[in-house]
Amino acid sequence: AVFARVLFLPRPHFADVTHGLPGPFVAMLRSVSLLSLQLVGQAAASAAYRCVFIHGVGVAETAPADTNDTMGYWGGLERISEYTPYCASRHFLHENTVKRGWDDTGLHRSACDLAIGSGADTAIRDTVVITHSMGNLIFAEALRQGTCSLESTSKWVSIEAPWQGSKAV
Repeated sequence: AVFARVLFLPRPHFADVTHGLPGPFVAMLRSVSLLSLQLVGQAAASAAYRCVFIHGVGVAETAPADTNDTMGYWGGLERISEYTPYCASRHFLHENTVKRGWDDTGLHRSACDLAIGSGADTAIRDTVVITHSMGNLIFAEALRQGTCSLESTSKWVSIEAPWQGSKAV
């Protein structure tokens, strides 16, 4: 498995595009943009990855996964497309993460099914899985439980993961 450690570029670099956007979204754009630079730097410019986006907590309704950021979690398809030129296709998970916790096996299955795509087994191939916040915990637990696995041809980008928990509200 290949894990990309996410770093952040200086804010002024993104000032023209991110003005007025919520802080978490700006962080996601920075991370996804950095991954783009890393992939291109590794001769992946010609590679056509299938990209899967797994959101964090806050989505109140479950809807079928699709190729559009219909709920706007990632800032909309047009905006996220600008920052993911290495994606031949983009697939977005839409699951209720308000009433379901990161340890919900149904969430694990949904995340893996989306990441696996049309594969006949549980291996994730030629895919960049981009997870944010609680989405990291969902995907990590799915991998730990063996619900799916990352092949060496895939990458996982973990953005703002609460690996050590979060404050109760």
